[in-house]
Amino acid sequence: SSAQEYCEKNKKTVAIAAGATTAALVAAYAWRRAVNYVPKSGKYPKGTLPAGAYDAVIVGAGPSGSVCGHFAAKAGVKVALLD
Repeated sequence: SSAQEYCEKNKKTVAIAAGATTAALVAAYAWRRAVNYVPKSGKYPKGTLPAGAYDAVIVGAGPSGSVCGHFAAKAGVKVALLD
């Protein structure tokens, strides 16, 4: 085919283009990972909490909030209990 012929005639150009494409893809992947970095533990930087991290946030971990959080979690809800 004509693509094979072109590659045979222009091996150096094809190799440079393939290397540049690979470098661009690696750079894009690294940039995306850096932008979307979320720490595995510790404090989350402002604005980085994953969108589906919690189904419910309960403010107040007193008797009522704790009981509410307990039963919600028991029912399968992802709960954040803040005090």
